[in-house]
Amino acid sequence: MHTKVPAISVPRWAVVGACLLLWWGSVGSVKAQPAFPGTPEGRGFNLRVYPSDVWTPRVGPGIGVGLVAHNLARRHDQWLVTAAPALNEQVITASFASANPQRADRYALVNVRGLHTDADWLGPSDRRTVLNRSAARVRVRGGQHLLAHRLLLQPHLTLGRHRVGAVERPSSGAPSSIGPFLPTAGQTQTGARVGLDVQFDLLDDPQVPTRGVLLQGTWARYVPIAGADLQFDQLDLDAYGYAPLGGAHRLAARLSLTQTRTRTSVPIPAYMLPTLGGSEVPGWGRGRFIGPDRLLASALYRFPLLHYNDLATIGGHVGVHVAGIYNDLGDQFAADVSFQNDSFGDDVILDGGKRPLLPSASVGLRFAMPRRDHVSWELAVGISPEGVSAVRFSFARALQALRPPHHTSANPR
Repeated sequence: MHTKVPAISVPRWAVVGACLLLWWGSVGSVKAQPAFPGTPEGRGFNLRVYPSDVWTPRVGPGIGVGLVAHNLARRHDQWLVTAAPALNEQVITASFASANPQRADRYALVNVRGLHTDADWLGPSDRRTVLNRSAARVRVRGGQHLLAHRLLLQPHLTLGRHRVGAVERPSSGAPSSIGPFLPTAGQTQTGARVGLDVQFDLLDDPQVPTRGVLLQGTWARYVPIAGADLQFDQLDLDAYGYAPLGGAHRLAARLSLTQTRTRTSVPIPAYMLPTLGGSEVPGWGRGRFIGPDRLLASALYRFPLLHYNDLATIGGHVGVHVAGIYNDLGDQFAADVSFQNDSFGDDVILDGGKRPLLPSASVGLRFAMPRRDHVSWELAVGISPEGVSAVRFSFARALQALRPPHHTSANPR
C-alpha cells in the first residue's frame, strides 16, 4: 500500500526571503564594515529635522523629525525612526542598516513605512481623483559590491498591504483619466514583491559627479497574499551620463524606461503603477499621468553657486525634458514632441492611439552635504504646455536609500 504525499507549494517570495535571511547571517563575518560619515566610535543618538516636510501643496502643513542611533547591535550599524505628520498625510518609518551601503562590501537594509493619506492626488487638476487610503510596507534588501565597488547586486523582498477607504471622483462630472486602474472604496490588497537591483557605476564622484556613466536596472514580481489575484512584473532601466564643462560645470543626461506586464486579468490599481509628474519632469502637476509604461529623458546644465567648506554645496540647473506614459509602450510610442496641450487628450490612459512625447523645461537648485553620501535636496520650477509648477525634483533613482520617502506623489516601490 502506497501513501501519496501531498505536494507542498512554497511561494517564491518566501524562498527569496529565506535566502536573504541566510545571506544576512553572513554579513557579520565581513571585516572592516565602514561607518557612516561623522558617527561616534561608541553608541550615539541624535535628532534630525527634515525641512522638506514642513509644507507641500498636497499634504498641507506638517513637520518631519527623526531619531538616529549608531552602534546599537553591532559596530557601524545605524537605526532610524522618523515621523512626518501633516494635515492631510501622516507617515512613520523605521530603518536599519548593518553598515554604510555606499562603502561596505556587503550590507543589509531593512525599512518599515506606514502611511495614511486623504489626499492621494491622481490625474489632472481639473479632473483630479483623490484617494483616502492606508498602506504598510516592510522591505528587506541585501547588497553585495563587486569589481572594486563598480558593480552592485541587491536582491530585495517587500511585503505590503494597501487599503482604500474612499474614492473622491471629479466633482465636475468629467470622466476620470485613471480609467480601469481606479480602485474601489473598501478595496484591500496584501502582497509581496520580490526582485533584484543591479547597478554599474563609472562616475568619478558619487555626490557631485562631473564625468562618467551610471547604469541601473530593477526587476520585480508582485504576487498576492490576500485580496484579488493580482500578479505582475515590473522592469525599471535608468542610464545617467555626465560630461565636464570645466570646474564644477557639467552636462547631465538621463534616459529612463519603466514597463509593467500583468500576469492575470485583474487590473493593477493606480497606487501600484508608475507615475509621471513634476517630481520626474518639472512642469507637470503631481501625479499628473499614471500608466503601466513610462519613458522619460532629461538633459541638464549644472553649475555651481556656493560652496561652504565641507558643510554644504549649492548648485543650479537649467534643463529640458521629454516624457510619455503608455498602456503599452511598443504599440503607442511615437517619436514626436507636441507642444499643443489638447493633443494629449482628455483621457490620457484610455486613449489607445499613438502618443507624442510631452515636453517641459526647468530651472532649479540642488543642496548637497559633502560629508554625507548621497544626501541632497533638489527644487525645480518647470514649465510645460499645461502651465508652471514648483516641485521637489528627483533626477536620480536611489537604489540604496536608507529610509523610505515621506511625502511623495510617486508610488514608492
